Amino acid sequence: MLFLYTLSLSLYTHTHTHIYIYIHTHTHTHTYIHIRTYIHTHTYIHTYIHTHTHTHTYITDGSKGERGVGAGVVIFVNSELIERHKFRLNHRCSNNQAEQLAIVKVLDLINYLEITDNKPRTIGVYTDSRITIDSLKNASNHNYLTEEIRNRLINLRSAKWTIEFSWIKAHTGNELADRLAKDAASDKDIPVVFNRIPKTTLYSELEEEATLKW
Repeated sequence: MLFLYTLSLSLYTHTHTHIYIYIHTHTHTHTYIHIRTYIHTHTYIHTYIHTHTHTHTYITDGSKGERGVGAGVVIFVNSELIERHKFRLNHRCSNNQAEQLAIVKVLDLINYLEITDNKPRTIGVYTDSRITIDSLKNASNHNYLTEEIRNRLINLRSAKWTIEFSWIKAHTGNELADRLAKDAASDKDIPVVFNRIPKTTLYSELEEEATLKW
């Protein structure tokens, strides 16, 4: 059974749909960030501490190397490993995209869980990507995968799910997800499921091409 102190982030949209993103940290400071989004964004910061237990635990990771880009997901129920998944991205995608795609896939997988109405619906999602956590906290960040995560959270919230995100240090509990991500990156038999190339990569390639022409 997992008990953790929680740094909680709540996102409110103009449609009055509420997304609750719980982010665990292992420091002694726990900040509750409440973002309300209308035409303009207003941010309020509060501090509090509480704990949660999870009915399901998802551990994610992404990997980018010379052999490719991949994402991995492992799923535990009551501390028992029940599923593992790996996904391959276009080799020009970034490591951050792999980290975020792993979370998108987790949120998709939650839709297939069969839970009776009277059972708790609390999911723990673990990532070692601080950039992903910061992107979700930043209401002015509207990159594609961040928005995909938010949209799925809205739908899951309407289905009475509570999704709690936890940051974990790399290689301290996510080793299997890391291995799956690396396997996916190098396995050419796995179909590519994500092809959106980051603008920074495209700009860099254009600059390199222009330099070569000169």
